[in-house]
Amino acid sequence: MNSLTVDYTEKFAAFWAKSFPERPCPPLPKQQDDLPLAAQMLLQNDEPILFQNLFAGKKGSGALPADTATRLQKNELMPQDAVALRAAGYEHYALACESLAARLDDKRLANSEAEGRKRYLEQKKAREEWNALPLGHPAKAPSPEAVANARRQWGISGRPSWEL
Repeated sequence: MNSLTVDYTEKFAAFWAKSFPERPCPPLPKQQDDLPLAAQMLLQNDEPILFQNLFAGKKGSGALPADTATRLQKNELMPQDAVALRAAGYEHYALACESLAARLDDKRLANSEAEGRKRYLEQKKAREEWNALPLGHPAKAPSPEAVANARRQWGISGRPSWEL
């Protein structure tokens, strides 16, 4: 083994001993299919960094789209990159993208909530000001168009009935 290769045997053995104490530890997997499905899922969920280090970019995992690969190299991943990263075995990065998406959703929701609250308070203040106006105040008088519509609907001519 050359000095540039990182050996994950010890970390994998510790994961296996913790997760499957009753089963003998298999050799260090070269690809995901070397492990039973239950072990793959547990490794992916409990040890995403080890999962990524063992399987990311290896045979059997998908290739990253060029735009996602570029953002990964520049450390500028976006929430929508999670699916492609997971397909290529980059579980830890996929989780980070999903976490970012959740934080952005929370921020969007908080902003929306604050804006809604502000709008509600403005409307409440306007209603209170309106209600504080005296009954005969000109602002409470119906518009000439409203008066004309009401007269038309109710058949009011504006002249006394004895003159009709």
